[in-house]
This record gives sequence, structure tokens and C-alpha cells, in this order.
Amino acid sequence: MHVRVALMMPNLKPPSFHVRDVKPRSLTLEYISHRAGLPPMVIGLVKGLRHKYGLQPTVRLAHAREPGGTTDVFEVTWRAAFTPNGPIFSTA
Repeated sequence: MHVRVALMMPNLKPPSFHVRDVKPRSLTLEYISHRAGLPPMVIGLVKGLRHKYGLQPTVRLAHAREPGGTTDVFEVTWRAAFTPNGPIFSTA
């Protein structure tokens, strides 16, 4: 999506995500954007992954951007989602 928008708006500075500290049931997610006020959108995007990957994520804003900064840091943890037929996903 951002690629198409960038073609129409060459001065666009799209956001980016960096993942670090990956563990079997958690990770740290950095959201880098020049636009402030988007942590609720990031939380919604991550929670929406449950439908694609069968996870039940918990997302917490661990560190809000500093004034004039560009990075919000989130802690993401998850567990398997269950259906009547059992778990959709398992890290075991």
C-alpha cells in the first residue's frame, strides 16, 4: 500500500516496523513513524494477526515516543487460539 501511495506522493515518509528480542511466545516491536498518535492503530494491526495466524496476542505499549521522537516500543506476547477441534497454533 505504501509503495503505491509513495508513487503518488514522492515526499511521503512511510512508517516501518523493527522486531527484536524474539522468544517462543513474545517479541519486542518498534514502530517508527514521523506521525504521532498511532499506537492504537499498531495495537489493532497486531491483534488482527490472530485471524491470519491463529494466535491470541496481547500488545502493550512499553515505551511511548519521546517528544520529537519517532519510535514507539511495544511488548507482544501470544498464546495459541483454540477451536472446537483443538489449537490452531502451537509452539510446542
